Amino acid sequence: MNHHIFADDLIIFYKGYDASVKRVGEALLHFSQATGLRANSEKSSIYLAGVKDDMRQRLLELTGLELGKFLMRYLDLPLSPRK
Repeated sequence: MNHHIFADDLIIFYKGYDASVKRVGEALLHFSQATGLRANSEKSSIYLAGVKDDMRQRLLELTGLELGKFLMRYLDLPLSPRK
């Protein structure tokens, strides 16, 4: 798991495995309990690359997030699943 944070934005990068997704959820829950802050799921998306359709559906169900579409921009820089 890796992350990038700027002001009140956070991007978390992790492997597309159930255990990774659950661990990120646990970390966010722990952060929320410690600080009283929480992620706004209505403003959050999950971006997937190189994930098979069955795993894609499972990850969407586990996170409850909407699937975002590449090419996206962050801090006015284009983000893509390719180099």
